[in-house]
Amino acid sequence: MKKFLIKRLMIGIIVLFCITFLSFLIINLAPGDPATLYVSADATEDQINQTRENLGLNKPLLVRYVYWLNDLLHGDLGISFATRQPVATMLVERVGPTLLLMGISLIVAYLIAIPLGIYSAVNQKSWVDYFITGTSFLGVSIPNFFLGLFFIYIFAVKLKWFPTGGMQVLGSDGGFVERIRHLILPVSVIATTISANMIRYVRSSMIDVFGENYLRTARAKGLKPGQIIFKHGVRNALIPIITIIGTDIPLLIGGAIVTEQIFQWPGLGALTISSIQSRDYNVLMAITLLSAIVVLIANILTDIFYATADPRIQFSEN
Repeated sequence: MKKFLIKRLMIGIIVLFCITFLSFLIINLAPGDPATLYVSADATEDQINQTRENLGLNKPLLVRYVYWLNDLLHGDLGISFATRQPVATMLVERVGPTLLLMGISLIVAYLIAIPLGIYSAVNQKSWVDYFITGTSFLGVSIPNFFLGLFFIYIFAVKLKWFPTGGMQVLGSDGGFVERIRHLILPVSVIATTISANMIRYVRSSMIDVFGENYLRTARAKGLKPGQIIFKHGVRNALIPIITIIGTDIPLLIGGAIVTEQIFQWPGLGALTISSIQSRDYNVLMAITLLSAIVVLIANILTDIFYATADPRIQFSEN
């Protein structure tokens, strides 16, 4: 396992390097001049050129990337062009709300998807199975932004059950109940997409397991249906689903970016959109780096859990 972890970490570092280089290239080739954000609206061309030079924006792209990489290795993520705050401080302020939203969404999604997927597989070809399968296809097909706007219109505007956005009512201290009320709609949007996708995998995996010989043997021994399903079926069916959980992390990050913008949730997603609009290169690079690290760690943990859950998988295998 030690060799496996070292190997995966080495690959992860190489992948991170490639991601940061490509991201830096793409972000800096985008149209727009961030130096104009750093000066007043009535600044002269000489002042803008001087600012561009002070920020190092007039240097060749590769040189700027090497400087950025060197600063990163020294723990410096740079200064935001738009707010002039340290990027690290901005990330720390936004990570908490995003982790809260993503964590609760993931838990809610799996609490919905796993029981429904199992029930759908056990009652295969029944009207309930068709209903769950059809609803999950619908959930996967509907874009997050459309679902978010639909929920706002129905539950916030028409029924007035929940607030339209934000993390708390402006001017209030944001108590526990208030935070829950603000979380319900954005969590519902993200959890719908993830659970709809997961239901299909759980159902398919359970149906595959039902055809295995060891379950036929369990039935032949006269075990009760509940024992067959939960003791032998679910345990083995969930092993390949562990892999899917790792792939849900990028989906979760992508969904959070759109959902946070729609619901004005003060997290990394909203910061990403505002940084793109203001061409805030340093913030965008920091968010890209953080997202890549989260995805890589999630994939390494998924491999470890998968190999731990299934003894047939060896850490030394490719």
